[in-house]
Amino acid sequence: MKKRVVLGAASLVFLAGQAMAQSGAIDGRFTDTGERALYGAAKWVQTNTTGWGDAGPSNPCDPSGTGGDPAAVSTGVEFKIPLSLLGNPAANVRLLAFINGSGHDYASNQFLPSLPVGTGNLGGNGSGGYIGNMSGVDLGAFAGNQFLSINVNTLDGGFPVIDGVLDAVYGPAKALQACRTGFGNATSGTQFANGSELDGMYVCRDSTFLYVFLSGNMETNFNKLELLIDTDEASNGTNPISSGNTPDIDFGALGKLNGMTFDAGFAPDYYFTFGAGGGGPDYYPNFATIGVEGGYMGTNVAGNGSGVLSGSNDRGCQIALNNANAGGVAGGCPPPAGNADNANGSEINAVYSYVNNGRLHMLITGNLESGGGTPCDAGGNKLNLFIDADGQGGQNVLLGNNVDISYGNLNRMAGLTFESDFAADYWMSIKTGGNTPYMVMDCSVLRTGGKRTNALGSPLDYGAYDGGNKADYNPVTFRGNFVPCNGNPNDPMIQDGFTANLYTNYAPRAAAESLAADNSNPVGTPGLISFSINNSNFGGVQGTGGSVADAVNVTTGVEISIDLVELGWDGSSCIKLAGFIANGNADYASNQVIGGLPGVDVPSLANPTVVNFGDIAGTQYVVVAGSCGGGGGCPPCAADFNTDGGVDGGDIEAFFASWEGGDSCGDVNQDGGVDGGDIEAFFSVWEAGGC
Repeated sequence: MKKRVVLGAASLVFLAGQAMAQSGAIDGRFTDTGERALYGAAKWVQTNTTGWGDAGPSNPCDPSGTGGDPAAVSTGVEFKIPLSLLGNPAANVRLLAFINGSGHDYASNQFLPSLPVGTGNLGGNGSGGYIGNMSGVDLGAFAGNQFLSINVNTLDGGFPVIDGVLDAVYGPAKALQACRTGFGNATSGTQFANGSELDGMYVCRDSTFLYVFLSGNMETNFNKLELLIDTDEASNGTNPISSGNTPDIDFGALGKLNGMTFDAGFAPDYYFTFGAGGGGPDYYPNFATIGVEGGYMGTNVAGNGSGVLSGSNDRGCQIALNNANAGGVAGGCPPPAGNADNANGSEINAVYSYVNNGRLHMLITGNLESGGGTPCDAGGNKLNLFIDADGQGGQNVLLGNNVDISYGNLNRMAGLTFESDFAADYWMSIKTGGNTPYMVMDCSVLRTGGKRTNALGSPLDYGAYDGGNKADYNPVTFRGNFVPCNGNPNDPMIQDGFTANLYTNYAPRAAAESLAADNSNPVGTPGLISFSINNSNFGGVQGTGGSVADAVNVTTGVEISIDLVELGWDGSSCIKLAGFIANGNADYASNQVIGGLPGVDVPSLANPTVVNFGDIAGTQYVVVAGSCGGGGGCPPCAADFNTDGGVDGGDIEAFFASWEGGDSCGDVNQDGGVDGGDIEAFFSVWEAGGC
């Protein structure tokens, strides 16, 4: 529809001399002066020092070293293998071990004997471990041999206890790791390891058994340990591995190794593989005589001090796993702090916002400390944001029956209480990290009674998430149709009456409305949410005992753009933002809180389930659109200044009446004054025909 507008003198003067500002790129920073003008002055500035690390220059990291002492690791995976199972080798046995992805198709850099110093993950010809095989991996392309050749007759005799703990009878390591792990540095110190590494290979024998000890960790996400053995006595070895002569074990494991090429002189005859995970954590070894036969061997529980496998198909073997190591090699060197991808501290410095063309734009300046691992891991600090956009609904006390998303983090915060005039309608959780930098957002609609269900109690609301490596997702746009962490490519999920939790890579409200209309034909709308992170700030608030004076000068951080309909804006209420930085499990909140806490050097909030912002001095939220004060407030949608539901010439007259009178509602860019900047801000949104 065309606009028939009669412009006042002030309007004509403005339009003659000014260019219309447009929304800037979503890149985690004030991109240019035009975008800076749209954001205007900060809606709030931090007054607390950070207790979670003041982002600054990173300590040097040597990628040519291991970052630890692999020879000192004394726990890991231990094998007791009958020599008869290996054809009773009379002389040489050759061994190779490596960590692979959960689908046997994405090789790490954790090989024993080791790859050359500084080698990264070898990958495969699949896509990040979801599909494909290993035909792209050629160990012959690397210096040295990635196999250990040893004469069994020269091995020390002994009887180690098969418990996953290194015994003295093994003697010194036959091979040690030279590479930092590219599959996550295990730091938990428990059987539920949060990284995978191979630190050392040890071998001994007695008259009946060959014993192999691999020190390190197996991440309990079912990443696979692959042990291949080549003997002179067998004629079934193969190099490269061929799918034409491999038995089907562990859901096609050897088929996934199809095409993997080894060093000359190594043609494996025997194969062991397993991953660990679940509640034990449990592990399920498989064995194959390559080209002949193979199968499942039984199960065991990590850390139970025994290598005995359940079942009757163990082939006389014992296999023990002890995941307690927290030393050994370190993770890969992170990108140096001070660039867009990496930060070594967490802080919230200020909040900026504007509404344009039907979308709310927000920039939360500061840093979010980079976590490790991959986009699908649970770890890493997270920025939790809560938005109140509907004055009639939402959750003042966070409920425990919302959608199950972010590894349970949303419902783990149940009991968190906001200010009395704040009821959250929407939640976002953001994390970043990785040696290959990534960023991810989880989000959900927050309804007054919790997640929406059908008459049978089945959910009609989605947990939504999107993101990945920044090279592919910058900005993240909730575009849908990428392969999610569970490997199922269909998105959004269909409500079949049995699925307890639904997930989508589209924005959750629009997807849920589609599902409620037709549960057999859900659809998504790409691009309703966009976000990016720029972690380069070294300024802003300092650590405990430092200054907060520089908070207002930070121009980078987390930037978000969200469609107002998707947000659930009711068309009239002001829009409020609350939030804080918390740990990866959302069970410990920092002192970096939007709206601020009383004092300067204040402690962390700790357990968010018992936090009541209403009992804390000050206001722990910020108005990011509209005005909540004085006689009904200002219009949240500046373009529709007269709030008649349309954007036309009446809004121009209403704006200038307010602006010329010096009314506070004329402060469209909310910089604290009514001046020419407000005219530019008003016309930038009016010309676009939206808010």
